[in-house]
Amino acid sequence: MVDIGCGHGFGALALVGVAERYVGLDIDPEAIRWAREHVAPLCPGAEFHTLVASDDLRDWRGFDLALAFEVVEHVQDPAALLRQIAATVRPGGRIVLSTPNGENSQGRPELYVSPFHVREFELRDVSDLLRQCHLTARYYIEYRVDGLDLIGRRALGRPLGRNLGVAPTSARTRLLSRLNSLWNDHLNGPTFWRIRELDPDRAALRPYSTILATIPIEASPAVAPARGGTSS
Repeated sequence: MVDIGCGHGFGALALVGVAERYVGLDIDPEAIRWAREHVAPLCPGAEFHTLVASDDLRDWRGFDLALAFEVVEHVQDPAALLRQIAATVRPGGRIVLSTPNGENSQGRPELYVSPFHVREFELRDVSDLLRQCHLTARYYIEYRVDGLDLIGRRALGRPLGRNLGVAPTSARTRLLSRLNSLWNDHLNGPTFWRIRELDPDRAALRPYSTILATIPIEASPAVAPARGGTSS
C-alpha cells in the first residue's frame, strides 16, 4: 500500500500486521526524515520517501491500495493530484480518501480547522471532483460520539445540524471543552469515533467532521510498473 501525504508516518504504526509493504510519501523532508528515524524501525516492511512535487507520483505504480488522508484540501489542483493518485493503483485496487467536512467552515478554512488548507470540500464538492476524474465512490462520514470534533464549530457560532448556533465566546468554549472532557471519561478510546456509510443523495442525520470515500480503480494508465511494483 502507498500512503500519500503520510506526514510523520503514524499511519504505518496503525497498519503493522495489516500490510506486507507500506510506502509513505510526503513533500515534507523533515517529516520523512523523522519517520525514517523513529517509525520505520518499529514497522517491518515500511519505507518512507520524499516527493518534490505530486508529479513524482508517476514514479510509483502497481499498488493495491492508495491512502490519501487529509491531502486534497492542501493543493491548488486537487483533480490533477487525484489523477496522479489513481495512476499509482493497479486495476482492481482502490483509493481511500478523506477530507474535512467543508460545511463546518462554510468554505472559509482560515476560520476553522487549518489556515493551510487551500479549500475545504463539502460532500457535493468531493462528488464533483471524482466525477471530473471519471471516478466513482462509496461515501462515509466520520464523527465522534461525544461531539468533541465539532467544538470549534460550536465556538464559532456556526449552525450545528438543525440546532441553533452558539455564541463565539472563549468562556463558552472552555465550558464546552470541560463538558466534553467529563463525557469522555465514560468512554474508551476507539469508541469515540464512528464511521457510517452515507447516501450522497440524502442529507446526513447528524453533523460530522470528515468525509471519506472508497474509490475503486477499474483501469489505470498503461504505464510499466516503476518503483512501486506489485504491492499491498
